[in-house]
Amino acid sequence: MVGVAFAPAVSRAPYRPGAVSNASGPSSSARFPARPWARVPAPARLVVVARYSSSYESDGEEDEEALGGGGWGRRDRGPDPDSDPALDIERIESSTVRLLDEQKRMVGVVSVNEAVQIADDNDLILAILSLDGDPPVLRLFEERDYKKHRYEQQKKKKIQQKRSVAKRMGLKELKMGYNIDVHDYSVRLKAARKFLKAGDKVIIFTMCVQVCFLV
Repeated sequence: MVGVAFAPAVSRAPYRPGAVSNASGPSSSARFPARPWARVPAPARLVVVARYSSSYESDGEEDEEALGGGGWGRRDRGPDPDSDPALDIERIESSTVRLLDEQKRMVGVVSVNEAVQIADDNDLILAILSLDGDPPVLRLFEERDYKKHRYEQQKKKKIQQKRSVAKRMGLKELKMGYNIDVHDYSVRLKAARKFLKAGDKVIIFTMCVQVCFLV
């Protein structure tokens, strides 16, 4: 809660035409009528009164405190099963699974409960590699290795999505380096003309070291 209060204004004598100031000394201002509008008023004092109230805390800040902090200071708690389908073991309909260890070596065909128990006992992450297998394939991961595995899977998925979109749009891709020779350039130019003549769109990727001008 914030309040603002001002100190009372400084009282001044009423202005009288022809009044002469009482200043002494050789100053020329004493010989002229006083000009009250030229006086510099005393500065007003601004007083700000503030009182802390817990109601000003946002819900987000309270939630972060309840979770033990947030932002850069929040401790990593590992992968979240709710946001990663590969960690949702309940998706498995089979009673048995084919289990691989951290080095991708075959452990054997075990029950789902046994696979979960092995992961818990060794403080490992149990992730689904394939649900299409008979039985489904699961693998044990160290947390660091699983983050790398998940990143690679997401990267592959994005590439597949781009290729799928390009295929639907009839988009053709051509790649060439900045130092491509004349023969290779002629081959790609011929291919680009062929695609354009067929009604497809062509996108050309090139890697430049310093400055590259495309015509």
